[in-house]
Amino acid sequence: MPTRDGDASSQRSGNSGASGLSETSSQRSDSKFLKRRAPRLHTRNEEEADVLEQKRNFQDGVFACMFTLVRQSAMSHWKYALLKIVLEFLMNFVVAFNPSFKVWHIDRNNPVWLIIRWTVWRSPIMRIYGYKTYIVIMYVMAAAVLISVVGLGWLTLAMRRQEQSKLLRTASLGLHVVYDIFFVMCYVSFFDYFTFSADCDFLGTKEHMYFEGVECLKMPHLLHLLVALSVGLLFLCVTALVVVASCDLDPVSRGVLASPAAYVRLKILIAKAVYIVFSNCLDSNFKVQSIGMVVSVALIVFWNLKSMPFYFNFTNIVWTGLWGGVMLPCVILTIIAFGKNNSDAFRHAMTQNVLYGMVPVIWGTMVLTGLHVWWAMRPANKFRNLELGVKLSKVYKFQSVYQVERLARIMRKFNADGLVEEQAAALGEVIIKAGLQTFPNAPHLLILYANFVLEVHKDGPAARTQLQLVGKQMPNIVERYQVFCTNEASKRLKDSQAEGMDLQAYIEFKRNIRAVLRVHKEVLLQQSELWQLCMRSTLKVAQLDAALEALDLASARADRVYKRCAVALLPYCGDIMHALC
Repeated sequence: MPTRDGDASSQRSGNSGASGLSETSSQRSDSKFLKRRAPRLHTRNEEEADVLEQKRNFQDGVFACMFTLVRQSAMSHWKYALLKIVLEFLMNFVVAFNPSFKVWHIDRNNPVWLIIRWTVWRSPIMRIYGYKTYIVIMYVMAAAVLISVVGLGWLTLAMRRQEQSKLLRTASLGLHVVYDIFFVMCYVSFFDYFTFSADCDFLGTKEHMYFEGVECLKMPHLLHLLVALSVGLLFLCVTALVVVASCDLDPVSRGVLASPAAYVRLKILIAKAVYIVFSNCLDSNFKVQSIGMVVSVALIVFWNLKSMPFYFNFTNIVWTGLWGGVMLPCVILTIIAFGKNNSDAFRHAMTQNVLYGMVPVIWGTMVLTGLHVWWAMRPANKFRNLELGVKLSKVYKFQSVYQVERLARIMRKFNADGLVEEQAAALGEVIIKAGLQTFPNAPHLLILYANFVLEVHKDGPAARTQLQLVGKQMPNIVERYQVFCTNEASKRLKDSQAEGMDLQAYIEFKRNIRAVLRVHKEVLLQQSELWQLCMRSTLKVAQLDAALEALDLASARADRVYKRCAVALLPYCGDIMHALC
């Protein structure tokens, strides 16, 4: 019996060894076969990589987050735009005209002032509630900013996933509302509140200029100061991100505050920050303070006047006119600072000049802006009724790519259905093409033309062709984001033509089909390997567990690819069924 058992054991051992040798030989053969096929599969795998990969890179995640934050319709109504315009004026006006400046003789019991003062809530809070309440509210605001930034980071990471759940879309909508209130509507009030903690006489007593007995370079105010300035800097950076994200190169955008001028708006944002810092932090040197305020506001008025950052001329006229009104108290502050008359009667007269001169200055700036808009748009008429064969680059010499974009706004004439008039669209296209001849391969103009053919001609393939040309011109980060936005808009474009699926869509369809077949084969191979493993006479639990885990991963991956491809192919189901039938 022992001998028989030993023989049987030896036989099983021999069979197992033979099986092991056979499996090893088979694995080597499969390995050689796969190595021979690898060069042929490499190109196809690269083409399918973006379909099989379930996450975008970090830059695309940031772009998707920015796009989602600003492309919501929750606060796109014209009433919200009107509220933003009014708050933009009132907040910046109160920054320069408030009781913190002792030269103003303001009637603090006036009912209008009792309402307006809360647009910049730092001024009433510090006067009514004092230092401790000011610090407590500062920390509450800092926490709100930090939570919103953390939410933005979470949304950025979540947006890297190609599949977006309903919860993610709801969260992005909520963040859109929060960011629109914090970083757009109330930017001035938030930044004003954080920077006021640094209103100290650093070259003299080292004490705060308003809160008596508070030493700026000693604890605990030093800690409060560092927190406020750090959060203020973070707030400024995030606001700059929102400003860039909100810029739109769609030349027929209907938003009241729609603007393509990313760089101009960034310069204006920095100038507003400088204006607030001079107003809040330099009470110890009145002359330097007044000069800094008037120069920064003058730059804002100049940039708004010259660049016309908004698509609607009405918005440009009103916006610049209101900033002209903000400049009035800054100019009068400079007159008081360098004047020799320090009497109360003189200061009262200067205060009255601000109040009574506000409306005429605003209207005068509006008229000046309107005249400049008319003058700046005159060259667009040179492109009307051109003769055949004329060289567009010789019709008018553009000064910059941004002038091309401004002149192309002449196409913004809409019919009763809200569509661009055909003649206006043709004129705008001629101007853009003339700009492309003057500035060939300029990324800004290529993106502009891509948006034009996408939104006016509804031609997605032509738009994507222009965007491919942009990629060859080494675009900067802002231009790459604008390319991303245009690509997202092209994905949402529903083709109403009879043929339905264009060449680009057909290529995507083929890639999706190959991806589905590939992951399906992978799952089948994993199943086959599992069954082969189960047919062995000896099997370790760890091997079975590893095989099951590999099968689960392959199945989950295949399921994700199935869902993505089903969503991608859904708009073309009718065309596919028609072709199959």
